[in-house]
Amino acid sequence: MKTNIGILLLSLLSALVFAGCASTSVPWANMSESEIAAWRTAGVDPKSAQKYVAAGIPAAAYNEWVAVKITGQAIFDWAGQGFKPTEATDWLASGFDVKAATSWKKESFSAREAASWTKAGLPLNKAVRERARGLKPIE
Repeated sequence: MKTNIGILLLSLLSALVFAGCASTSVPWANMSESEIAAWRTAGVDPKSAQKYVAAGIPAAAYNEWVAVKITGQAIFDWAGQGFKPTEATDWLASGFDVKAATSWKKESFSAREAASWTKAGLPLNKAVRERARGLKPIE
């Protein structure tokens, strides 16, 4: 009887351990060996890499962002609005955050143009009107 209970307990324990292992997520799930190597080379942990990949940012693109000194949440913010790393850098250098840059970009202004209009004291809505009239900001 003791042997049967021991075997039963051992079987139950084995089943629980197996079920626990099966329910944990695989850190590099759904990534090829080359993708894993790229993320590791970039120094990104598996959980963060999964977040970047889910946001449509592969390791090569991540490296481009880091190369222009944009990191962390800022990558998600800028990339999520359709900016490329060099574009985001231009907007940041011109004094715009992602929200303002997105508004100006939607109206087809470059970072340089937007900076000229704001330097002239015109907000976006007035800059749109003035540009439509063929005017440019006085620098």
